[in-house]
Amino acid sequence: MTVAVPTVPPAPQRPAGDPAGASAWADGLRLAASLCDERGEWIGGEAVAMVGRDDGWTGAAAAAYRSSTYRPQVAAQSAATALRTVATAVYAYADALATLRGQADDLTERRANLADRASDLRALARGADPEDLALAQSLARSAAGLRWEVDAYARAVSALTADTRAAEQALLDALARYPDLATAQSALAATSGNDPAVASALVKAGGLPTGLSPDEARDWWAGLTDAERDAMVVEHPEIIGSLDGLPADARDTANRLLLDRDIETLEAREEAVGLDVDERAALANARTVRDQLASFVGQRDPLTREPLVAQLYDYEPGAFGGDGRALVSLGDLTTADNVAFFVPGLTTTVGSLGTNLTAMNELYQESRYADANASTACMVWIGYDAPSDLDSLTVATEGRARAGGAMLADDVAGFLASRGADEPNLTVIGHSYGSTTVAHGATGTGMDADSIVLLGSPGAGNNVDHASDLGIGAENVYVGSANSDPVSWLGGHGWVNLETLPGDLGLGNDPAEDDFGAHRFQAEVADETMWHVPTTYPPGAAAADWVIRALDDHTSYFRENSESLYNVAAIVTGHEDQILTAEHRTDPWYRSVQDPEGDRDATHQSHQGTP
Repeated sequence: MTVAVPTVPPAPQRPAGDPAGASAWADGLRLAASLCDERGEWIGGEAVAMVGRDDGWTGAAAAAYRSSTYRPQVAAQSAATALRTVATAVYAYADALATLRGQADDLTERRANLADRASDLRALARGADPEDLALAQSLARSAAGLRWEVDAYARAVSALTADTRAAEQALLDALARYPDLATAQSALAATSGNDPAVASALVKAGGLPTGLSPDEARDWWAGLTDAERDAMVVEHPEIIGSLDGLPADARDTANRLLLDRDIETLEAREEAVGLDVDERAALANARTVRDQLASFVGQRDPLTREPLVAQLYDYEPGAFGGDGRALVSLGDLTTADNVAFFVPGLTTTVGSLGTNLTAMNELYQESRYADANASTACMVWIGYDAPSDLDSLTVATEGRARAGGAMLADDVAGFLASRGADEPNLTVIGHSYGSTTVAHGATGTGMDADSIVLLGSPGAGNNVDHASDLGIGAENVYVGSANSDPVSWLGGHGWVNLETLPGDLGLGNDPAEDDFGAHRFQAEVADETMWHVPTTYPPGAAAADWVIRALDDHTSYFRENSESLYNVAAIVTGHEDQILTAEHRTDPWYRSVQDPEGDRDATHQSHQGTP
């Protein structure tokens, strides 16, 4: 009997190398970096301090000696930076190598199993009665199932090969940056105030570039040579990292230098003399940013399998009384076709960066599937003093949202200036109190966004009566409000509400209501909690648990396979035709507020196909 039994491809080649040996090499590089740091500190410290001590060496020669120590100090710093950078890359390669070798072993075992089954199937086919049709059909089905598994195995081998090459290339790229320490020395030699590249860059700016408008800063940066740009990043990272109008990749490089410097400085101070309250908060924020950036190292775009770009667009660990400021993007803001700014709300600090980056990672992944032909970047904008901790009660008023909206508008304008004529499709998303902040940003100085999305909004601000007041056209304003989200019911409804009373209470009208004029999309939560109240109200701890679960619906707008995530990704990628529209809430004068979405069961949605 003839049966088409598939041939099993060869076992994969196990990636060569020793992960433990690679880690040991990285340990040595890191130790060498520490030694260079110590040498640089000695040259710039004790070696200079000894001159003139106890009426010793003085005069012109002594002064010349002091000046001459600067470049050796910089050389030591440059070597430390090069060694530490390469060590980080080697550690990453060691981890990747261990994983890849394990995967190769698993695939080899899997291949042996498939080969045995194929051999057994061939033997059965050879010994089968050609006239036995039932057996023939059974063997054909077994062969088809085996073929599917063999194809899956072949794809896994190809993926392993690609990932191995990518890991090796990432290490080679890191090593190529420092073919010898002279390269690093040249880069960090720019820390000298006499460096000609810094001097020429400052001449072109007419002095320090802090007073330039975003457009002027963009044009100044474009007119610099590569050497001048590199020197400015090293010499003035605190300026380059926050200068609106500069490309995101340059700001990211500068801010990572600041981040490393802050952590090293504060940790050294902590060990030597201890830290005060503000310094402890700044160090905690810096460590959070470092750890969150590190958590995305090794992650890949779901479609291209290229490394996922994470950028530190702005960074001030001590801002807002210790809450901190951090603008972190997943995806390259410098070139992305679609860009989303996400403004979170109540309790937002740099300490909550991880939760918000998880949400933006979900949006990034879903957006890539929503439009595979366009690149996307999703930024967490922790750029204002959101109500948190002891000042959480300010969430009932608009002061923080108004101030934050002005900062948001400035950051949006600065980012758009950096892109020049290469304008991306920009969506600004606000969640909870962040939606009120976004609305204030749009109605204050204004934001040149293509779309605005308000999620779980407690109100769009007292100065906004209609979506058209946001300045980008009501047709470009979108609202996601789950019926089970208690916060989304806090906005004003009808003609009598908090906004009609004296004082500064309330956060404006409910944007999900029909009179507001925005597009409302489906955003219901599977297994929602708010309206599932037991007949007898649960006392004590049970009541607290019910409240926590109800508020969980307020934070579910970026949940995987949710209606909201699906619709927001469609908006971010400019595919409004794919949005699942929801009916608005209404507030007739003769009865309470009505929400048709309360009568509909939530569905699972995904641009990847049926979840």
